[in-house]
Amino acid sequence: MKGQNEATVDMAWEIAIASPRNKERKQEETRYKELEKRDAYRFDLAKGTPIKLIMIIDNIIILKGIILNLSAGGFACDFFEPINLPIGKQTHVRFRLEMDDPAIIKTDAVYLGVGDSRIPRFDFSEILSESDQDRIHQYILIKQLEIFRNNRRQLD
Repeated sequence: MKGQNEATVDMAWEIAIASPRNKERKQEETRYKELEKRDAYRFDLAKGTPIKLIMIIDNIIILKGIILNLSAGGFACDFFEPINLPIGKQTHVRFRLEMDDPAIIKTDAVYLGVGDSRIPRFDFSEILSESDQDRIHQYILIKQLEIFRNNRRQLD
């Protein structure tokens, strides 16, 4: 049987966890994490050179597609065949970023569903290394600079 002090501590802990202030704090932390992910550089590849993607589901199913929108937090892609994934399904993805020093990104991604444009969206899991995040950022900046230079040439 628990002593009176232990029971009091347990009750205080349960009250603290259930308090509205704690719930607000958790909601704020969730919002911050979402904003932090959205802070990543994002690039629309639909008009540029598409990135080919290979997705493996349950170590069996292999899907091929093209990444249309990329950031260090995730991507949107179009598959060559219809997909039927439950939201939250974890998959393994692999794609190559063409740069002076090409990078092959291999990581897990979680299916988020389809957006307004009816394009499947995926979130990189927490496993994406910081160096892979940096490579994605570097790739996006290089591509944006290329577009800027091309647009400037067209104006001259």
